[in-house]
Amino acid sequence: MPSKNPISYLKTGKTIAKVLISFVTLGYCFSLIDLTALGKAVTTANLYLLTVALLVTFMGGIVCKSVLIWQLLNINNRVSLIKIITINLGLRFYTVFLPRGVVTGLRWHRYRKLSDNYTSLTLLSLEAILTLLLLATGSIFFYMIGDTKVPKTILIMLIATPLILSVLLAMTLSANLRKKLYSSMNIENSTAITKPIKHFFISYIDSLKNINFNNPKNFSLALTSSFISYLLFIIGAYITAQAMMLDISFIEIAWARSAILILAHLPISIAGIGVRELGFISLFGFAGLSSEQALSYAIVSFGIQLIIAFFGAIIETDRWFLNKREY
Repeated sequence: MPSKNPISYLKTGKTIAKVLISFVTLGYCFSLIDLTALGKAVTTANLYLLTVALLVTFMGGIVCKSVLIWQLLNINNRVSLIKIITINLGLRFYTVFLPRGVVTGLRWHRYRKLSDNYTSLTLLSLEAILTLLLLATGSIFFYMIGDTKVPKTILIMLIATPLILSVLLAMTLSANLRKKLYSSMNIENSTAITKPIKHFFISYIDSLKNINFNNPKNFSLALTSSFISYLLFIIGAYITAQAMMLDISFIEIAWARSAILILAHLPISIAGIGVRELGFISLFGFAGLSSEQALSYAIVSFGIQLIIAFFGAIIETDRWFLNKREY
């Protein structure tokens, strides 16, 4: 379990490299488009529909995610769901400008204070697996029922991602499989490359016993909340497209938006900046949208996240400056 202050990760060379990648990629995206057309596409969006998209995104990204955490931690007898929602809303402030690893560190720091009988990093790993598995599976499903054609490399990524995540999820849910995997990993006979990988899996498997899998009702509710969160994410994305009067179907939005969010999870940028915009231009292009339309959609979608993050900033201001609580 990490012992560093999460903010200390900002001082590494990796963070500098991610900042460069983000802004170089973002600059490249803007070099591809007509800024006048981009501005027009952004400013003519339907504000009523964007407000609906904001509310749907909030319900999926904050409320449903909070239910997932609340149930898996088995703390519903001591900590209210409103408390978890408040924590997650506050943490959303950091997701729009910090590397994903730093945000994970902040989440770990916050969650570990809620319960004495769990490993919060394992919880975060499980949540990430469920989220990415739903994104990858949903992306493949909607791609297969649609008529959009993409390069084989993208298709391979879409197929490989859920397969890998399914193995991790099976390892998470099956106690017998966890036991067999644990006993099969011999650290002493490992090479310099495989040793840290095996150490990670051993630590991950060992700490899974602390997560609340024993109550089928709670775990079923956690899985259901993850699925509802994904559906609301897609619905919000589609409503945003309708607000901008883009000629793109629900199915095309569903598979492309899911794939783009998977790309944004890659630890190569700051909060997915640059990678996300390039993904929109590339994948929305297969659906027949122009670069200006794709980038305007990316900007408006990010604007929705910024509005949610603004309310998170209010909560964090209370923590940092008014009550002066650590993180």
